Amino acid sequence: MTYTNKPVRNASWVVIGTLAGHFRRQAGYTQASLAELLHTDPETIASREQGRRLLQPRMAATLDELFGTGGVLSVAWRRSRSASGTRRSRSTSSPTNGKR
Repeated sequence: MTYTNKPVRNASWVVIGTLAGHFRRQAGYTQASLAELLHTDPETIASREQGRRLLQPRMAATLDELFGTGGVLSVAWRRSRSASGTRRSRSTSSPTNGKR
């Protein structure tokens, strides 16, 4: 079996990144021009579009407004969070104090 140091990509991140890249191209931006407008690095844009980095909610809203998507990226982000079970919740289990 071969092991690599590459992290496993979250499928939701890849889908959201693909959507962001599609909308970016439709709006006429390159990764470099979008990065300049957003005061970030083009590699950051590429990483988000490839699913290596998660598009954060504030950035999703900014891109929705910039690309005129009607909130598609923000909705996709919220749905991916609820589908993956990554929302914070309180645990109902009691601590065991080291006893089993």
